[in-house]
Amino acid sequence: MLGDSPLEFPVRRTRAGLVRRFSTTAARPSAVSAPCCPFKVAAGLAKDAQVSTVISQQKQAAKAPVMEVFRSIQGEGLYVGEPQVLVRLRGCPLRCNYCDTPHSWALAGSSGEAPDPATPIPGTDGFAKLEEWGEAGWLTPFQVTCAIASVEDGRRRTISLTGGEPLLWPEFIAQFRSFLEPRRLHLETAGAHPKALAKVVELCDHISLDLKLPGDLAPPKPFGAKSEGSTESKGDVSWIANSIGEQSATRDSQVKEAPARERSFGGPDVPSSEPVPTSAAEWSEVRREVLGIVRERDACAKLVLTAQSSLDEVECVANDLLQFAPDLPVYVQPASRFGSSEVPSAARVLQSVEIMLERNLTCRVVPQVHRHLNLP
Repeated sequence: MLGDSPLEFPVRRTRAGLVRRFSTTAARPSAVSAPCCPFKVAAGLAKDAQVSTVISQQKQAAKAPVMEVFRSIQGEGLYVGEPQVLVRLRGCPLRCNYCDTPHSWALAGSSGEAPDPATPIPGTDGFAKLEEWGEAGWLTPFQVTCAIASVEDGRRRTISLTGGEPLLWPEFIAQFRSFLEPRRLHLETAGAHPKALAKVVELCDHISLDLKLPGDLAPPKPFGAKSEGSTESKGDVSWIANSIGEQSATRDSQVKEAPARERSFGGPDVPSSEPVPTSAAEWSEVRREVLGIVRERDACAKLVLTAQSSLDEVECVANDLLQFAPDLPVYVQPASRFGSSEVPSAARVLQSVEIMLERNLTCRVVPQVHRHLNLP
């Protein structure tokens, strides 16, 4: 098992001809170089002294609950079809009725958890053996990068952070970035955590932003609620506090006392406490905020449609896109048959496309390609 990286943030570079500048109101990250390249560690090329130095410096590195690291092709959004390495983090408070990875909702796997039918057993071809790099699924950025190197097969690939909801772990993302150059880092998010997104957006080369329709969501389950299919509350903050120290419980009490829209987000090993929207009005507020964050960046929006999706809600989303991010490409994604969702009719898909085109928005219809190919 290996340790992880220094805590400094990396300076971002210009990507794909787009100038990346930090806000003048935010603290500028300082450039760092990792003391030991994890890709050399995984290949057995690093010196013992280098590895020892890394391990000794990793006592305070952030950790995140990593569910799986695997190579595949990107099946959604702007970079559909691109070979990538995907890093899936656990934890999500949302309950989308079309979610195809509900086993990623809880922070820890449960004994009754149903495996993803399209996912091979970890350790088979394309999947990293996470137990070789860390304990109990909680890994540091350095450990995750070693796992990436073990499946990358000598060819550099874009790294896509997915979930669950990666924005529950902004400190982890900030530290993870420093190990990946010259690889690109893509972030897939539900768009429910604007404060966390604002913190890490400069570190990402691409943002794939879901535009949620409130009618397709069950009530969210904040951490602290019992996870489906679990015999204990493995997703709550008190459980994490018991694992990593009493400071988490203290912080949790401070969060509960803060106003809903002023709650801070998590530190190392603690999921973001940023509240998620629960009503159509709150979703509209958050959606406008996240669209403003990504509007001039390498980003795309995904709109998942089910048979039950409301065209009125599609119009609300389209109006927000027109006002806050009119140049953002929109990918209308018919839901795969999974969970309680039903596949939308062709008529509903085309009606949604017309709503986008009426506002001169760039729109494409792309289903989940990886599902059609039976890939993870």
